[in-house]
Amino acid sequence: MEHLDFKFYGFLFIGLYLAVLIFTGLWYGRKEAGQDFIIGNRNIGIVPTAASLAASFRDGGGIAFWVTAGFAASYGGLWLFVGIFFSIVIITLIGPRLRQEAKITGIITVQERVQAYVGPVSAKLSAVVSLIFCLLVISMQYHVTGNIFAQILDVPAYVGVALVCAILVLYLVTGGYKSVIVTDTIQFFVMFSLLVIPFIIPPSAADMTNFKSFLEPSLSDKIAFTLYGVYFLLIAPECWQRVFSARDDRTVRLGIPLTYVMLVIMTLSLIWLGMGVKLALPDIDAKASYIQMFQNTDAIEPWVLGYLLIVFLSITMSTQSAACYSFTSTLNKIFFKEKTETDKSYIHFSRIAITISLIFSGVLSLAIHDVIKYLFDIVGFIICLAPIYIYAIVANRMEGPQSLPTQSRAALDKVITGVTVAGILIFIAVILLGLSGKGFIFSMLPGVITTFAVAGAIAVFIKGDRDHKRTVAV
Repeated sequence: MEHLDFKFYGFLFIGLYLAVLIFTGLWYGRKEAGQDFIIGNRNIGIVPTAASLAASFRDGGGIAFWVTAGFAASYGGLWLFVGIFFSIVIITLIGPRLRQEAKITGIITVQERVQAYVGPVSAKLSAVVSLIFCLLVISMQYHVTGNIFAQILDVPAYVGVALVCAILVLYLVTGGYKSVIVTDTIQFFVMFSLLVIPFIIPPSAADMTNFKSFLEPSLSDKIAFTLYGVYFLLIAPECWQRVFSARDDRTVRLGIPLTYVMLVIMTLSLIWLGMGVKLALPDIDAKASYIQMFQNTDAIEPWVLGYLLIVFLSITMSTQSAACYSFTSTLNKIFFKEKTETDKSYIHFSRIAITISLIFSGVLSLAIHDVIKYLFDIVGFIICLAPIYIYAIVANRMEGPQSLPTQSRAALDKVITGVTVAGILIFIAVILLGLSGKGFIFSMLPGVITTFAVAGAIAVFIKGDRDHKRTVAV
């Protein structure tokens, strides 16, 4: 009877939740205005900016990782937020200027900025890598929700994947970017409600106060988590889209730091959930606890499991919608710019791209086995783009790059592309050799190597140009 009760609560909550998402998409589709669909008319306020960005970063991989960390009574993964703090400071300081420049130039993606300030070759490479990254991120969310649905409904995982895919297509195709912002904001508040977890699935006091566990990870893991945090916000395309769509400079200065606070609270809530599940269900598999908790309706109240199901669905779908829109805007602006110049053509092409990307990622998700390793691997992959993005962000403020002759800038563009490709190849070798399974640091190293190599190449070109000018002057 309890199992039936859980299904009742699960279907009831899912029905209400999906009705809100679908209504939101249809509402903004009915009011369709081109710039609303494309970039929210660059009029997104502080709370929607912070809430939607926090919601898009709290993903299915995070569910698996942080609930598992809580099950192990460990706060060690919070080294990630040491790194995120530094990236938040950087974005808060330079974000207002980038927002103003984007409004003047019409830029809506970070890849367009790469094209303008680094070069067309780097722009196309960064776009290809970002497209692959978005598809991998979407597939990871499908994997989590598909497996949860498979457990509670006694159906194959692909049935759950197909259900989520249908809902995402419906509200993204109708509402576009404005729909993503609004639904992500709604989903954020659903996720934020996890603060009540210690009261409904209470952890042990010993686990909850085990703050010394923060210092327990090895030195290499501390470095890896910190690097992960530093890089991840800087290279996430949706982060820059939130900057470009912000209403004003104040929105960036307040909204981005607020994102950090929201992320910390949401993460602690997931850790406490893992600790509570450990106390209630000590014999389940720690790495699969976020799935297996839904099989044990005797130990956890059915309505609580129904509530958690909606929270997990919110977490995964918010990330999927943000990644899907990022995929679509990058594809449009870099590879099909001439065919999507008008608002009408952009919207039409976007709807096709959204549908295809969601279906393809759903199929890809069925091949995932270890979601935590998958999470660190795909972030390690995108980190190889970090130097290109960082250079694009600061290039027009650096005296050297601005003074380079056209021929030298074109050559530097090719060198940066070559170095980045080399970093990606090193990353692939790390994966094929199985090194990423021996420590998170191995997934981060190719991106770090690429960062120093690109910085060195830029320094060499600038020095060479200055030496040449001195020689001519003499």
